[in-house]
Amino acid sequence: MVVWGYTRNILLPYIIYRIVMEGHIWLPEPFADCWPANAYAIGFLSVMLTLHYYWYFLFIKMLTHYK
Repeated sequence: MVVWGYTRNILLPYIIYRIVMEGHIWLPEPFADCWPANAYAIGFLSVMLTLHYYWYFLFIKMLTHYK
């Protein structure tokens, strides 16, 4: 639970933040006009992050219920 919570609820938001703030830097020149792909990736990663928060809440709820 600790490792899952750390990687999914702390590292993933950091990675999303880096993509948002520095996404234009790592796109090579032929792909610089592909900003919609970057926007979709940010959107889908944000939805996945929301799901991870929800799942972690459910895991905690299940653990406290069955103890």
